[in-house]
Amino acid sequence: MNSFVNKPILTSQTIGERLRKAREGWGLSLNEVANKISVKYSYIESIEVGQYQDLPGDVYTLEYIKKYARFLHMDSIKAVESYLSERSVFFHEKRKPNIYLENRNFKKVLQSFFKVNLKIAINGIILAGVIGVFFYATTFIHGIFSAPVLEIMSPVKYQVINDSNITFQGRASGAEQVLINNEEIAISEFGDFQESFYLPKGINLLFVKAKNKYGRETTQYFTIVN
Repeated sequence: MNSFVNKPILTSQTIGERLRKAREGWGLSLNEVANKISVKYSYIESIEVGQYQDLPGDVYTLEYIKKYARFLHMDSIKAVESYLSERSVFFHEKRKPNIYLENRNFKKVLQSFFKVNLKIAINGIILAGVIGVFFYATTFIHGIFSAPVLEIMSPVKYQVINDSNITFQGRASGAEQVLINNEEIAISEFGDFQESFYLPKGINLLFVKAKNKYGRETTQYFTIVN
């Protein structure tokens, strides 16, 4: 394991944080805003802290953000654009292949092969050899289509810290590469990693991505408030 040093990591101020600062600049509480624009207190709070999974569907959320921005005399169009950009990172999920269907189709091909060749097989050794090839091929295909297993010991998904340093520690089983906000970090031969970063003040949206040699990946997202 390499020694770890603090490094800056690129983040930007979220739309929620900009709304919160504007609200505080007007001397308004969350309750006052909720009553004025007729939006639930919990929804406004979730927007400000970047907890987008706690919000209703986009049709409602976009309207809430426009109303909130207009109420604070901000550009509602830019506010919505910022939210959509942040949301695409927060909820980003790549389409994963259907491993079950891939394996099932492969099994069908091999089963057809068995039916033809069993008729001319002269002993059980040939059958045992074919079965061995089948299991080897199934294991090989599973390795190609399976994404790495990403386990993060620290930090938690949403965390408030008192200083500017945050340490990511975990294991990416089956991964060849681990990145934090697209910055590659060192991992051991077993996939263990530990890396510390310097975070600016405010709400920081971070993601950890593990990739294997076949290009399959697993991603986890974090909101760190400094």
